[in-house]
Order: sequence, then C-alpha cells, then structure tokens
Amino acid sequence: RVRPARGMTAGGARSAEKVGRRVSTCAFADAIARVSIAAHDAAVASLPDPERARLSSGQTVLASIVVRDGRGGGGENDRARVRVVALGAGTKFMTSSSIDSDARGVRVRDCHAEVLARRALKRFLYAQIDIARARRGTVADARSCVLERDARSNRWSIRPDVTFHMYTSSTPCGNATVKRWARGAKEVFDDALDESTPPPDAKTHEKPSFGSVHEGQLAFTYKRDKTALEDDGGEIRERGGGGGGDAAAGAAVHITGRLLSCSDKLAVWNCVGVQGALLLCENALSSPVYLASVTVGRKFNRAILRRALCCRMHRFRGTDAISVAEDGTAAEPRSRVFALNHPGTMCTAVPFDVGTYAPGEGANFDRADALVWWEGRDGGETRELIDARTGSRSFPRGDDDISGVSRAALLREHESVIGPVREASCYEDMKRRAGDASGYAAAKTAALSQPGLWVLSTTHHRAEVR
Repeated sequence: RVRPARGMTAGGARSAEKVGRRVSTCAFADAIARVSIAAHDAAVASLPDPERARLSSGQTVLASIVVRDGRGGGGENDRARVRVVALGAGTKFMTSSSIDSDARGVRVRDCHAEVLARRALKRFLYAQIDIARARRGTVADARSCVLERDARSNRWSIRPDVTFHMYTSSTPCGNATVKRWARGAKEVFDDALDESTPPPDAKTHEKPSFGSVHEGQLAFTYKRDKTALEDDGGEIRERGGGGGGDAAAGAAVHITGRLLSCSDKLAVWNCVGVQGALLLCENALSSPVYLASVTVGRKFNRAILRRALCCRMHRFRGTDAISVAEDGTAAEPRSRVFALNHPGTMCTAVPFDVGTYAPGEGANFDRADALVWWEGRDGGETRELIDARTGSRSFPRGDDDISGVSRAALLREHESVIGPVREASCYEDMKRRAGDASGYAAAKTAALSQPGLWVLSTTHHRAEVR
C-alpha cells in the first residue's frame, strides 16, 4: 500500500520523510508505528511548556517496544491488542571521557532511541514481576500482565500469547545502514493481514551468503565519538547530520570507541534476549525475552536489516548450560536456552517526522534532549527527559538528577522488586554473579566471539552493549 508522496510543498520546502518512496509490509506494521508515534506524542504533550518546547526543534529518532497480547480486550471484537510499554527518542551519547568518570553508574551513557527503549523495557518488566508476584494493582493490571508462573522453575515467564515488537523510525545505526553486499527488493503490501496479525513467515529468513567478511560485511563498529578521535579515518557511513564535541548519534560509526552501534547491540540482543543479566536471576524471569519483529520507517532494506540484526550471528549456537549458582556453588542446568532469534523485519510508510525543510536546509539532529517513557504499576506511566551530553535527568527535577533507566536506578529497582543477588556488593558484581548463574554471561561471550565481527574494529575491554 503506497501512501501519497509528500514531496515538495508550497514555497519549495520539502518533507522530512520521503514516504512516497516507502511501501508498508502490512497493516500490522503500520499499527505498530501508529501506536508508537501516538504514545510518543502523548508523552511530549504531557510535558510542561519549557520542556515541551525543547523537543519541538530539529529531528530525532523514535524507538519503542510494543506488546501484542493475543487474548485481546474481551467483548465482541476480541482481536489481539497492541500497546506500547516502553519508548525512547534520542540521537546522542556521552563522550568516552564522561563515561570513564561515571564510576557509580548514575548516568545514561547511550541515549540512542533503541537503547533507551530497551532500558525502559527493563523497568516495565520489573513492574510486571511486582504485579504478578504480589497480585498488586487493579483488575485491569492483572488482565494486562504479560507474565505467568513457570511451574518448572518457580520463576516468571512471558505468557505464550504475548509477543514483543520493536518499532524504530529510522534504520538502526551501524551495519544496518551500510548499503553493500545486499540488494533489497521493494516491499509488496500484504492486504490479507489485518492490524492485529503479523506476517506468518516473517521470522523465516533466507540462508545467508557472506562472501565479503574480510571487507567488514559482518563487522561490529562503534558510535563515533569525535572528541576521542585525532582523525576521520575508518568511518563507515553517515546516518544523519550533527556532530561536534557532544558525540552526535548522527555522526558516522567508527572502528574504535566505547559504545557499539545499535545494529550491533540488537544483534547481540537477538542472541541473549533484551532483558539483560539481572532479570534472569533467581525469583525473576525463567527464560530470555526476544523480539518477535522489528518495524522500521526510514531507510528500510529487508536484506540489509536481516544481515545486521541477526543473520550475521548465524554461527551462534546458544547454551542452556548453567554451572554456577548465585551463591557460588554448583547448580543443575535449568531449561533456560539461549538461541539465535530471527525477528520479523517489516517496513512502515507511516511517517514519524511530518515536518518540512526550508529550501537549502536538511535534517538537524543537534537536539541534546532525549525522551524515555515506560508503563509502570497500577496503570501509571513514567516519562523523563535526559540531557544526553551528560547522561543526567533534566526533567522531572528532584533531589537528584539520576534517570530511572540508569544503571544505579535499575539496581535499586532490582533490589526493591527481586532482592539483592547474594554476596554482590555493587551493580557490576551483581550483574556478573547473575550472569554467571543463568548462563547469560557465557551466551553473551559466545555472541561477541562470532567469526567476522571484529575484522575492522579493535575490541575495547570496556566496550558496552548495554
């Protein structure tokens, strides 16, 4: 279904998104985009004037996590429901020197939209565990809870009729933007599907052919921190405008750095899940949480996206081996299996940025403010603004400026909902112990050790996939 081209407007201005060139995969992809954009717009509209005004200039990237609940809403029209549970909008990240100074983990180091959405999803999952375990909240909370008790492990598992879907308004930075080694056919709209039904074969990916590994076909790259570089050698591809000393997300990804590109992070998450290590510890989730689909707006190319997000990890064999318990003793293997996930890849022609550029002007991604939002307990919602240059919360103001999606805040939430991991003294120690006990650490190491990933980049001993 081709939507009308916005093209040139009166006075010679041109639309920010060339939606006339895009074809949606199906109505489900458009539904995912619409609910995501609506949730973003509602979050922005709820801000007071000064903060709302700051988000009205320039361009940004939006990413969200959408839950598809197969139980529907009840009544006569009992179709599967989709709702946004986490979202992020941002295009910046902290410089390497600022990251090094954040010893306590109180700053949000990477404010790219996809990363913020995933961190917000963690807050949502903690809230869901709290609702499910304590039977807290309203009747509506109980019905919308995505968890159920896993009888085998006495932990919590995602209900079988619930799936998670990511939307991003633009192709993730990194490998997914490198238009080499693959050709993409134009999408054909599938009008046999309604807004609640994803394509049945979306997760079936063709067998990959990788004949240019030495050229970087599978390569991991870093977000380019201009303040940490002496020259411009080694860049891969520009994603958009911006730059300067504040490590703009729009700048080209690079072969050295601290923060892996969003394409690379998604590739790792498709091996180990989006939940992280802590949520797989005792009394939490019984198995990894994988994305069922990724819907993209701008710069969609199915073949390239599949290569970047999952298929280049095709040698990852996963594991269910769990050799160390959280108290350091030997443990029996549990039924927690890590395996390569191939999410459905879909395009949407629904525009996120409906603005226009004046003649001679282009995209401006200089905005430092990032937005993060998540669904909480009792139908509550939390939204924050983060100064992506410093990683600190700029709204709402309080006794401190620590964001709810920072490592320090996630640690507090984990201890509040789940309890501390035994004998762990800090976030990194807790994460390490939980990762060792669940097999997450071994699976992540295996994912990062796949052949061909580091042919261009130097592995940084503190490179972050979070």
